[in-house]
Amino acid sequence: MAFELVDALSAEGASRLAALKRAVLPVLARGGESVVAVDLQKIAEFVGLELERHQLLPAATLVGKWLRVLRSASRSLSQVPLEGFDTPITPGNDRTVRIVGHHILRIAESYVESAQDGTPATLEHSERKLDAGSYRTPQEFVDYANRTMARLSAWWGGGAESQLTTRLETYFGEQTLHEFLERSVWHSAQHARQVEALLAGMGVMPAEPLTDELLAGLPIPKGL
Repeated sequence: MAFELVDALSAEGASRLAALKRAVLPVLARGGESVVAVDLQKIAEFVGLELERHQLLPAATLVGKWLRVLRSASRSLSQVPLEGFDTPITPGNDRTVRIVGHHILRIAESYVESAQDGTPATLEHSERKLDAGSYRTPQEFVDYANRTMARLSAWWGGGAESQLTTRLETYFGEQTLHEFLERSVWHSAQHARQVEALLAGMGVMPAEPLTDELLAGLPIPKGL
């Protein structure tokens, strides 16, 4: 299938994005129509391809995996040396360990906020900016993780299963809470993998690494 790749940071790319009224990348466009290219099913539908539909894991399984991912990430973040929190999470990345570590946990916190009160899941909502000087110690991440896991558990234990067919507007399109739950779980897990890789590069073995069993059934990218 022929396509044209456009650099969104170029003047032409910025102009095209503005015309499409898109602020989130990557974007797949055809004429004046476009879709945020993060959901393979929506991409396939947009270009007219048949794609075997991914089978969502049961929500209870997803929540259980998410709690384990958050706990694992908390343990990994607690092992980062103080001077390491300002290190780029991956080479050439402008996001630091501090920013990504907070984002791993904020993904879960913002999901619960959207699920409970219907707050649109905008990019700004899920990527809350950090206050200067905050989240620069392992204990801050451990405390945030504990609060977030408690909030996620309370949400799930409060009858959330009956809400999973509710549709919510997200920054990459409309999804059910069940679909958005799955994406949020593997989103946290993908960034947790990056923290583990950074620790390994420092010669530090993650205390509670993510396992193949934990990640099984999640449509998580192969690369970091």
